[in-house]
Amino acid sequence: MLYTLCFQLKLTAQSNGPVRYVKSVATGDGDGSSWGNASSDLQAMINAEGTKQVWVAAGTYKPTSTTARDISFAMKDGVAIYGGFVGNESLLSQRPAIGANPSSSTLSGDIGQAGDKTDNSYHILVNPEGLTATAILDGFVITNAYRVDEGQEARGGGLYNMNSSPTLRNCVFTGNFALYRGGAIYNVASYTNTSSPTLSNCSFQNNLSIFGGAIYNESYVGGICNPALTNCSFQSNTATTGGAIFNDAYEQSTTNPMFTNCTFRNNFAYDDGGAMYNSGYFAVCTPTIINCVAFGNGETKTFSGFNNGFLTAHYCLIDQSAFYYAGTNNLTIFTFPFLSDNDSKLKLSSPGINSGSNQLYSNAAGPPTDLSGNVRIQNGTIDRGAYETALPPDLTAILYVRPSTVNGSQLTTLVVDVVELNLVTTSGSFSVRVSKDSKASLSFDPGLTQVDGRSVQNGIWSLDNSNPNYYILTTSQPILAGNKLSFGLTGSLNPGASSGIITVSATVLPSTVVEFRLNNNIDTDKIEYFQQ
Repeated sequence: MLYTLCFQLKLTAQSNGPVRYVKSVATGDGDGSSWGNASSDLQAMINAEGTKQVWVAAGTYKPTSTTARDISFAMKDGVAIYGGFVGNESLLSQRPAIGANPSSSTLSGDIGQAGDKTDNSYHILVNPEGLTATAILDGFVITNAYRVDEGQEARGGGLYNMNSSPTLRNCVFTGNFALYRGGAIYNVASYTNTSSPTLSNCSFQNNLSIFGGAIYNESYVGGICNPALTNCSFQSNTATTGGAIFNDAYEQSTTNPMFTNCTFRNNFAYDDGGAMYNSGYFAVCTPTIINCVAFGNGETKTFSGFNNGFLTAHYCLIDQSAFYYAGTNNLTIFTFPFLSDNDSKLKLSSPGINSGSNQLYSNAAGPPTDLSGNVRIQNGTIDRGAYETALPPDLTAILYVRPSTVNGSQLTTLVVDVVELNLVTTSGSFSVRVSKDSKASLSFDPGLTQVDGRSVQNGIWSLDNSNPNYYILTTSQPILAGNKLSFGLTGSLNPGASSGIITVSATVLPSTVVEFRLNNNIDTDKIEYFQQ
């Protein structure tokens, strides 16, 4: 009792600092004042007076150390909860990069017998009403919620969100089950209240419910439920109706969620709406999808609705069998559009690449990176779906040899332009191999800036002349997207007492570290020579 009182007094005394630190096993004093004194009680750190941020290291965190299934985590206004830390960072920017599987920090409902879902937490998070966007959850896996009873509370396994509008970023909801509504998330707004959370760069996979396998958005009696989701992926979620999403509004309420650059793939509904089901009963239910991709969600059952529920789509890439939507600049596809069964990035041949709307993404305040952490908008125009295809730099050599005809001994120049074709800046070093011929004596001058009237940058290249068959030029200078770097050799060609043709080649070496691939990486030119 005395120890508990002293710990609480110490926590209160030190809780004025803006950042609290959490590890799965407490360290030092365990008061959360530093990584060296990290607490193992995540909720206590969220609730601590004065807390502005909570940094959570890799590990598994459960709502309770008991078997009480009705205990959950809760977010708090003005507190940003960040996961995915190693546990020694002093700056938020030092947190490991976040990608499609964003975090080693896991919020798990597996509180009972390990691996037995029937004794798991009912909900991983239950938010208090009235939360605003200042309540932030960033970089967590939310998993193993399980509620199978038929009561009204069998909703929102991963997150139960009533009249609350928090911010979620870089989170994965996987393996959650709520029998009635919203296997992963249940957003509900009632009696003129609002439930409009903002989610970006989140993924939902293998969640299960009767209605809304991943998310159920609901409003009633004047409520407003307008969640905004950007760069999110929905894959392999299952429901009777609304395999991924169920949107519902009734009695003079509004449910108008917006999905921007989201991917819906292989979600399943036994009845209707593999990707999305919309229902409006004496209410407004008109969700919008923008720059989205939907494929493999039940073909004609991909989208469905009832009463006044109807979907608007703009700049989307949609299975050609799907209907029950309207909009502009949509493309339909007949064949599998993704890189592989395990990768939901678009194939390089997909019409969804570089064909979305930059303006609509900007209007949605989309983040600068996609679900994988790649820069969002490459090659000038945004891709459709949750992932931006990062085209690898592709270099080609363009060779100029002058003159093309030689009579007797004559001055000769050679210039190689190395051009980047894919509008992607290179990084690292690369080499170019130029063939030698015994009749041509060429040298490299690092001070030259022009050769035969062509601009060169010899000063950034180094020559390896040790190979009897090739000149090898290397640089670590990046080639900016769509630009080129050049070098030149000068000397003379002496045919001697012979005539013929010399073929000169310039090859960007395949061992280069700046590219994923090399296309058209060789160029050749010819010199016809005659004895004088």
